[in-house]
Amino acid sequence: IDSLLRQDTIAHLTTKALIDTALDLRLYRRADLFASKFYAFGGPERFAEARFLHACETITKVVKRKQPQIIEKQIARIDECVERVRIDLNLSDVGEHKIGIGEVPIETMPEYIREFALRRLRTSNMSAAALRLANLWGMNYEEDPAILAEEEKRRQLTYVQWNDEGSPGNIGGKSQPLPDLVSDAVDLRGEFKVLLQSGETVGFDAEWGEDNGVAVLQLSTVSHSILIDIPALSSNDEGCKALQATVGQLFAGLTSARYVIGFGCKEDIKRLRDSPCSRSVHWFPHNNCAARDLRPLIAEATPSLGGRGGQHLGLSRSTESFLGKQLDKAEQCSDWCQRPLSTEQREYAALDAWACAAIHAKISKIFDQRYKV
Repeated sequence: IDSLLRQDTIAHLTTKALIDTALDLRLYRRADLFASKFYAFGGPERFAEARFLHACETITKVVKRKQPQIIEKQIARIDECVERVRIDLNLSDVGEHKIGIGEVPIETMPEYIREFALRRLRTSNMSAAALRLANLWGMNYEEDPAILAEEEKRRQLTYVQWNDEGSPGNIGGKSQPLPDLVSDAVDLRGEFKVLLQSGETVGFDAEWGEDNGVAVLQLSTVSHSILIDIPALSSNDEGCKALQATVGQLFAGLTSARYVIGFGCKEDIKRLRDSPCSRSVHWFPHNNCAARDLRPLIAEATPSLGGRGGQHLGLSRSTESFLGKQLDKAEQCSDWCQRPLSTEQREYAALDAWACAAIHAKISKIFDQRYKV
């Protein structure tokens, strides 16, 4: 790789901003295209991140379409990408460095993408395809309950679980069920009231499909989470009134919540504003918004984490740093417009919003210690 990669010219900065914007918008195919075509300007780390997320998205789609033969090509593209990046970054040994701008370090991408593909196939009851690919990759693929239980145990040690101590699913040692998707106006008002009573900091995240609006909005304090079906509620007058009285008031700063916290949430806010509304006045505030971005707060609290301004910081890594475990981002590329949501989707969605509130609580303690008089 030539010396261009070490320069901060206008071309480099523009290309990096272009790729980062595509990643933030979850336009992974386009980000991959930009990062590949302008590799010398965007750099190897952005190239790896875009290629990896594009592969996850593609694998999710082809499994849903029952086209597992396409998976092999996606795996090969990741292997080629990682090998190129290892050479360009002079990574002498896989596992020696934890390099990457995204949630999954570059050196673990080949292993992660294979496991991701096998999990997707297993969930879709495509065991024959999963077994063939596992044999091709020299991996064990078992459906034995004992082996699956051991695999799940390993995942529980690595990733935050809904019923981990301190999570919303385990309050004071008492198990709590995963939240259902709220699609009724009365239910939304009731759940929102409980949410505000459970804490002064509300974390949020949003998931969407190919349309402009939000498919699922997640809100969570450190002890209570709700999942909101935006398309269902915004399709009728009563639902829009409930959204305005709850979500709209929250993001306008007109509730008892002291903080409304998202992570890299600019696109989430935009898509909430672009979501449908059956009334003439939209339920989401179009001017002032009370939401704050957690990313720069993390960068201020721990400057060594995520680069300047937290620009290379992901929520999964932040969760690992502050809460001791990573967030499993496997469901990020799933179909959020489908109904009903899977159990895995509901857990991922709830924990994404919860992590924002839980990390903010940790950061608040850091700031209290640092700036106390």
